[in-house]
Amino acid sequence: MRIPLVNLPEEHSPYQAELDRGIRRVVSSGGYIGGEEVRAFEAELANYLGLEPWSVISCGNGSDALLLALAALDLPRGGEVIIATHNYVAAAEAVCHLGLRPVWADVMPSPSSDGRVSFQMNGSLDYLESLRTPRTVALIAVNMYGMPCPAVELTHFCELHQIPWIEDNAQGMGGIGEIASGVTAPLGTRATIGTTSFFPTKPLGCMGDGGAAFVPHDQQLAERLRQLANHGQHTRYQYERCGYNSRLDALQAAVLRVKLGHLDEANRRRSALADVYDKFLAGIPMVRRPWRSEGLPEALYLYTICVPSDKRDGLLNELRTAGIDARVYYPQMLHQIAAYNASSSEAPCPVAEELQQTMLSLPIAPTTFYLQVREICERIKQFLL
Repeated sequence: MRIPLVNLPEEHSPYQAELDRGIRRVVSSGGYIGGEEVRAFEAELANYLGLEPWSVISCGNGSDALLLALAALDLPRGGEVIIATHNYVAAAEAVCHLGLRPVWADVMPSPSSDGRVSFQMNGSLDYLESLRTPRTVALIAVNMYGMPCPAVELTHFCELHQIPWIEDNAQGMGGIGEIASGVTAPLGTRATIGTTSFFPTKPLGCMGDGGAAFVPHDQQLAERLRQLANHGQHTRYQYERCGYNSRLDALQAAVLRVKLGHLDEANRRRSALADVYDKFLAGIPMVRRPWRSEGLPEALYLYTICVPSDKRDGLLNELRTAGIDARVYYPQMLHQIAAYNASSSEAPCPVAEELQQTMLSLPIAPTTFYLQVREICERIKQFLL
């Protein structure tokens, strides 16, 4: 039996009729770009995140969301932006396209005594200070695999030096994390600007491309970002900035309105599957399980383990031969990509480089069955022991 990493038609099937109604509504309206459907989705997502309606600005995709966020901050060309090296390439693209310079941040060491792996940017104040220079103008952190980046530490560092930071929440929509000691907030709302992707496989995904930015506290900044996404205009033909063409289309907004209503249940299902993985992998000494938030709602995008480097590729081949869609996210760290070497600073990232050789992501879709997870764990055990 094949166990896919994601099966969107099966995931959609319980609410397919809702999706069909939303799509028909847009098709019959004749309004396919922007309009009431997009405004309604932005308002509903703002309400879900506990934000003011003006705080949510939809756009064409998650990469554009990062680009627009940086552009709205009016950062000086040549400025340095601290970015987690264990990350998708979109953050580096946005930085370089705006004439900024990436500074690579390593992953934090294992934070717990049982060796669980974090995968998140190292938020230690001493470490971040070692990366900062007089040219540091911003920081981008991602909630990798849906687990919260260390926002308490990142906020302290950025407030100390009066620089903005961006929380890339493409993988964690619906999760909750700390914003200060004992104080929590939805992921994506804890920074100067948050961003997300609605790529189909994301926790909140559409049926094409889409993205959004969140500006929790600054309405003027939100308006500047909204203008940039719409050719730099506030009203039609009134261009106040050199902008971009990055808009969410109405069909995708209709899909997202439906899927937003089912997001929490899908996230609970992923968390329950992660509990099963945790239980059955705990007895395998060579498997390091992912660090998870305790007592907070999760939005797990992937369940990623680490195994010895001399075993990883063999285990990956074993699982895929058995029809299990395990994968490596991401095979190159950003600081290892030639396209960005010339424009970036050099900084050692030993934890990330070790993870690159040992990490492996396992199926955790809402359509995955508990017995399938047990089968995956049994195959891992048989291979490693």
